[in-house]
Amino acid sequence: MENVGKVFVSHSSKDKAFVDRIVADLAAQQIPVWYDKLDIRIGDSIPGKINAGLSDAKYFLIVLSPDSVASLWVQEELNAALMRQITSNGTFLIPILLRDCEIPPLLAHRRYVDFRSNYNDGLTEILSIWGKDITAMSSVGNKPLFPWPDLASDDTEFIYLYSTRFDKFFRMNCDLRWNVNHTIDYVTSILDLPWNKDLPSLGMRWSFTYSLIFG
Repeated sequence: MENVGKVFVSHSSKDKAFVDRIVADLAAQQIPVWYDKLDIRIGDSIPGKINAGLSDAKYFLIVLSPDSVASLWVQEELNAALMRQITSNGTFLIPILLRDCEIPPLLAHRRYVDFRSNYNDGLTEILSIWGKDITAMSSVGNKPLFPWPDLASDDTEFIYLYSTRFDKFFRMNCDLRWNVNHTIDYVTSILDLPWNKDLPSLGMRWSFTYSLIFG
């Protein structure tokens, strides 16, 4: 897959067998992966290499299991990824449920890819995420894709939104049952966009218009 951002894989060392397999399958699809086993060499600073890997990643894939949710390293990596999701660069979070465990509260409302019973079904679902993103980006001239700046919303359903004002392309979590007016209200409230703005120094008022184009 061309133009796919790098994937950072966060996991417990006790889940290495599974991670080895999925990293190999992602690499076979030309999806670039940061994986500590391959990217940290003898003599490297482990925190430094992890920070560099997180900084370069567009997708944060976290493997959820009883061992990983108990890992302080995984918790720190997740916190860093969440902070990056609300910055201008942005990071997409992709939880993978490998074994039953207590899902971290910050991920509880997010859709996870289920690998508990069938590996191939899980792999097909996770590859479809990148397939949709690549197709969407190609429709706007391969502009970079950013997460929608709403950490609290459910990501079970989403649409792609291009802002001509900010020249940014977003993947936006939403409820597909919303009508156009409700969606526009949601967009303007999250991004704090004005409808009207008085400019006393110029003796004028600016009015803004928003629209959604479905195609």
